[in-house]
Amino acid sequence: MSEGIKEYRVSRATLALALGALGSRGVGFFREVVVAAKFGTGRAFDLYVAASAFPSFLSAIFLYALPDYLVPYFARLKEVRAAALRRFLLWTFLGGAVFLGALYFSAPLWVKLFTPGLPVAEIPFGVRAFQILLLFVFGTAMEAILRSYYQVEGRFALTAFSPLLTGLVVLASVFFLSGKLSVYALAWGWAIGNLMPVALMLAALFFYAPAVPPFDSSRPGPVPSAEWKGFSYVLLGAVLGQFLVLLDRFYGSFLPPESLSALYYASLPVIFPMGILIYPLGYAVFPKLSRRLSEGKDAEASGLLSKTFGWMNFVLIPMSVLFILAPQEIIRLVFERGAFGAVSTDLAARCLRIFAFSLLASGYIFVLSRLYLAAGQRKRLAVFCLAAFLFKALAAYPGITLWGLEGLAGAGSAALVGLAILQFRCRPHGVRLSAGQSLGSDGFKLIFVSLLAFGGAWSTSFFWPGAGSLVRGALLLLVFGFLYLTGCFIFKIREFLDSVNLIRQLGGKLPYGTVVTRLQQ
Repeated sequence: MSEGIKEYRVSRATLALALGALGSRGVGFFREVVVAAKFGTGRAFDLYVAASAFPSFLSAIFLYALPDYLVPYFARLKEVRAAALRRFLLWTFLGGAVFLGALYFSAPLWVKLFTPGLPVAEIPFGVRAFQILLLFVFGTAMEAILRSYYQVEGRFALTAFSPLLTGLVVLASVFFLSGKLSVYALAWGWAIGNLMPVALMLAALFFYAPAVPPFDSSRPGPVPSAEWKGFSYVLLGAVLGQFLVLLDRFYGSFLPPESLSALYYASLPVIFPMGILIYPLGYAVFPKLSRRLSEGKDAEASGLLSKTFGWMNFVLIPMSVLFILAPQEIIRLVFERGAFGAVSTDLAARCLRIFAFSLLASGYIFVLSRLYLAAGQRKRLAVFCLAAFLFKALAAYPGITLWGLEGLAGAGSAALVGLAILQFRCRPHGVRLSAGQSLGSDGFKLIFVSLLAFGGAWSTSFFWPGAGSLVRGALLLLVFGFLYLTGCFIFKIREFLDSVNLIRQLGGKLPYGTVVTRLQQ
């Protein structure tokens, strides 16, 4: 992907973000294993999940809405970009202090409002966690503004590794403070851990000269009313998107004990592949996609988006197949130890299988949302999010009545699949996608290869009769991954061959380089 000299390359930006995500997700994976072993799916962790619903809701809105608005906005600014950053940071600091201060004193009301199924006697237990997590919300808002600025500048290193710093602080809190503070240690870890990257990125504005040009005295002009109207649609879309998540806490509070925890743990394996590649890929593409569309280069934007979809299919299709066919093995391998027993594994595995049906849709939603925002079609995106929210809100109750916990998970998956179809079919007119680069023939090749890889991995499990369940699960994943990559090589999957070439560029020539070159010819 050859671009101008001054413009960053998407592949290198994605690699930087993916490496940071790999480190942070690796720490996060270990953290969740420790949390599961210490708290399991017991009532104490249920209450923490319930109390964290609204703070997580707010932080996710800031994390998505602010960059979704600010990246295209900063991309249009040049000389006055630094002044615009200062303005946003000042207003966020002042407004956030007042807003979160009001939430602090009204915490019992919000805990009861968003989890009405909790008994009154259990609400005070979660109020303290709610109040601590407000610091996490404040840090997220500040980080979102700084992250947007650095992304537009093409400097991804600081934003890539800030989640790793947060994860290390959370892990240390769980290790050293959970014995005294119980689940409050987790809340304090998130609060302090999210403020540390903010301090690092603020310091970089003054001491890391290559990353950010010096501040000047110029000021941006007044923000047009159309900009604020556009931001309102971005904010509405982010709110509705997070309401989809909040509905799980709302309805889950009426389900039997351990249900909220099971939903939480089942979502973690689904989030892992998204966080490792899809989010970094989307964040790396977004500034460049915004610039291409603002310059009227629709063909280049279409090519960039098609390539992004190809990488997404390459990662998410095999993960979806694996999660659908082997959820018990995955949950047992990752979480089943300590307080997390066989009953917890069964509950979480049933939810994971249902969530897996919407994994690919989640990836398309994230990338297509960047497309709508870059194209300025924020109102249409908000309308689609509203449709998905209404569907899930209406489908969740009959789903719970008929199928219980699985019905709630199924309503969420169906809403995400519907939202992805809406976004794909109604995308901006100037964007054209090649069938071979969207799901198309390559996508069906990936499905076929994934199924063959799982069949081969499952059949080899008959040769491990003496191995324990954890060892069998680990071997299943390893054999599946090996067979999948082998199948991609045999069927000449374009994304796999591109990844091999990228390794060659970064690490020098490899012995099989000549073979790959011939396959591509």
